[in-house]
Amino acid sequence: MQPKINESSIIHIEIAKIKIVIPRTRNKGVHDEIKESIKKRGLSKPISVRAIDEDDFKYALICGQGRIEALIALGETTIPAIIRDVSEEDAYVMSLVENIARRRPRSNELLQIIKDMKIRGLSDSEISEITGYSTNWVNSINMLLDKGEHKLLSAVERGNLPLYLAVEFARCETEEAQNLLTEAYDKKIIKSRD
Repeated sequence: MQPKINESSIIHIEIAKIKIVIPRTRNKGVHDEIKESIKKRGLSKPISVRAIDEDDFKYALICGQGRIEALIALGETTIPAIIRDVSEEDAYVMSLVENIARRRPRSNELLQIIKDMKIRGLSDSEISEITGYSTNWVNSINMLLDKGEHKLLSAVERGNLPLYLAVEFARCETEEAQNLLTEAYDKKIIKSRD
């Protein structure tokens, strides 16, 4: 059992004792930028973790995977951290909020984030608040995800089809009707206002 630590305290913890719960891949350029920044100026922001009790790990990462990877590449074995007293669910949401706030995720990544949040039991309005998108937009995305409308979602992601039309097309009774409407829209036979 970990001692209770004031959340405003920053302590050094062993990197090897941190479990990366939701690993994310980064492109080499972003990784190199983080590493070079830390090498030149030091670590400007500690990572956030929560205490866990597992055989190999004492902490679960909330935010800071890129900083951990950069410090490992620089040969470090410890990292400054803030230990948060939060549940696994709250830690997950905190991680998503930081990643969304840092940069707008690619559309397919955002769809996966929304799907994950829905699976974890968050309502459309809660997802809306976290992502900054309207509740109606989140509701539409979730409807398409629930119906397995990957083809329509792909068209929305590419910018080939407005979301509201994808939702309307998804309401078609047959896939053939959906394909006809999508093709007609692609060929500009029908327009959004139609």
